[in-house]
Amino acid sequence: MAKRGPTPSLIGSTHGTVSFHVAGKKSGCRRCKADMSKGTTCVRVTKPGKMGSGPAYCMDCFAEVLDQTQRKLDELRTELRSVRQIA
Repeated sequence: MAKRGPTPSLIGSTHGTVSFHVAGKKSGCRRCKADMSKGTTCVRVTKPGKMGSGPAYCMDCFAEVLDQTQRKLDELRTELRSVRQIA
């Protein structure tokens, strides 16, 4: 079967786009509520079609989110290997 278009990612597109951002004003981390002062580097997750810039995460929380994402991806990869061996 021919593949159509670019290979999609579970990170990005309709799930939101992740970008590093320098805070233009004081804001809070969506997860831990820590203050992030103006000039602090944070991570924003913007969802397509939504007004505004999306939630901001401090670097510590984003590292934890990224670690959890990697664990879930590893689980999916293990399950995929298992299913492929059965088929």
